[in-house]
Amino acid sequence: MLNQRTVVVDHGGGRIDVMDIDEYAKGVLPYEMSSGWPAEALKAQAVAAKSYALAAGRVYTDTRSQVYGLLRHDDTDAAVDAVRGVLLAHHGQIIMPFFFGHCNGRTRSPSQAGWNPVADRPYLTGVACPCGRTRYYGHGIGMCQRGAQTMAERDGKTFDQILRHYYQGIELLGRDNVPSQPTVRPANAELYVIQRGDTLSAIASRFGTTWQLLHCANRDRIADPNRIEPGWEIVIPREAEEEGEAKVYVVQAGDMLGALARRWGTTVRALVALNSISNPNLIRVGQRLLRP
Repeated sequence: MLNQRTVVVDHGGGRIDVMDIDEYAKGVLPYEMSSGWPAEALKAQAVAAKSYALAAGRVYTDTRSQVYGLLRHDDTDAAVDAVRGVLLAHHGQIIMPFFFGHCNGRTRSPSQAGWNPVADRPYLTGVACPCGRTRYYGHGIGMCQRGAQTMAERDGKTFDQILRHYYQGIELLGRDNVPSQPTVRPANAELYVIQRGDTLSAIASRFGTTWQLLHCANRDRIADPNRIEPGWEIVIPREAEEEGEAKVYVVQAGDMLGALARRWGTTVRALVALNSISNPNLIRVGQRLLRP
């Protein structure tokens, strides 16, 4: 089980931190919303930002994940503190809740936005939105930030009402009467059961990562990186982009084989053959693809 209190943050340039999830969220809110927005909208954004980070397992500080920086405000910090311990889940599993600037009056499912249909989820269906805008700013999936602002400011909605509107059928861990400690499996990760004779360095080498990242991703289980026990289940974090010289790519939400082929200067047929893909219209989030 991953620690629900920490997240691995990649600042770039080789700097990687393990941060308290609330301190991380305090660095996200001033950039993803803004100081002066209604408190309930800020709380909704805080819950979404925390849930996204924990579901991702490892986040970047730019738009590859969600923007993080050093700016802080009293009201955005207070919003994070007000929802401490509250997370978004579906059937007890922490979800990756997408959000964006504003829509045209209705949000979209991933497939409606042109993403791979495998990214569709019951809690990411399109819903009516009161943002008052006439075009999309962003992908249109999940919570419309301007819509959340309007729901809080004009309609007096609370953060949980906002979240339940944009993410249909979700639970609020730490608020609803549901288990507060679900197993969290990051979207770009896989699970591994430690075998007799394993070392953290050997496991890292086998999966193309480093023992430091393994330790960061499993701080709740591994106190001392030199002492691991057979039978422990640990998370193997995966990069969100291309992985080194091996030319391995981890499929992200919204990826389509045709678009990847164009990006890499190859053909769908070549990718299908190289990766033994049975259906070129169906690739899975988290799937590892070899590049020609």
